[in-house]
Amino acid sequence: VKYGAITSQGLGRANARPCLRRYIFREVMKRILTIFALCFAALSQAQEPTEDQLRATTQFYMEAAKEGDPNAQLMTSQAYWNGWGVSRHEDIAIRWLRKAVAQDYPPAIFDLGYRTLYGVGVTRNIEEAVSILDRASSMGNTQAKVVLGSYYLNLTFDHEVVDARRGERYLLDAAESGDSNGMLQLGMMYLYGLEPGADLDADIQKGKVQYWLTRAADALNLNAMLALAEFHSNPFHQALDSERAYFWLYTAKQLTGNIPEGLARAELNLSASTRSKVRDEAAE
Repeated sequence: VKYGAITSQGLGRANARPCLRRYIFREVMKRILTIFALCFAALSQAQEPTEDQLRATTQFYMEAAKEGDPNAQLMTSQAYWNGWGVSRHEDIAIRWLRKAVAQDYPPAIFDLGYRTLYGVGVTRNIEEAVSILDRASSMGNTQAKVVLGSYYLNLTFDHEVVDARRGERYLLDAAESGDSNGMLQLGMMYLYGLEPGADLDADIQKGKVQYWLTRAADALNLNAMLALAEFHSNPFHQALDSERAYFWLYTAKQLTGNIPEGLARAELNLSASTRSKVRDEAAE
């Protein structure tokens, strides 16, 4: 899947080290690119904006940003961070971002908090980042809840678990608001045995893994689909189900137009009639 960071390899509990923080950030960037692309009806879903189109769209947002529109200020910031229609310029990007933050615009507050948490274009400061993200979370920003939940649970695997119960609460809040990434991260929490009070000597709670990943996948979260495919195809998880694995890989292919890793192998595990049945189910 083009924008996913989780692949069908490396999701095993013992040796997995997925870059989930990179995945979350890519999801944010994906949404922004989608907004840019929607400005041009001639583009299909599979295409990205051309440089000329990005330049014209960035100019449109810059004019609105100068008038004080906080969303346009955030979009202009992203254009300068990423070089969309303008030259990359981090100083200009952060200035536009802080203008949007000063207007209490939750997506901008989230963006600043995320960047501060991981040192993306700004100096890393975890204490400050958590405070900024908590501010965005209190304003209802579910992306901030997901990032905070992942941080407290160490779903990024780059520090110790900070507070499992608090992390779970943030993810549950996000999931209850319909955020599929919150659902995905809850599934990964159970998959890695990071839930509050987890017994690392016991088997993972497969039912809860499947429940949360399936909810996320049903909400068209592509990374959850890939995680489910791996969950049902890796003997380590003791949840083998070749049909379910194929179903989610095939569904991901149909949604994106890209062939996910493992699809060909999954097809070989099923008869032609079973593959046909699964494809009909996915089409529904």
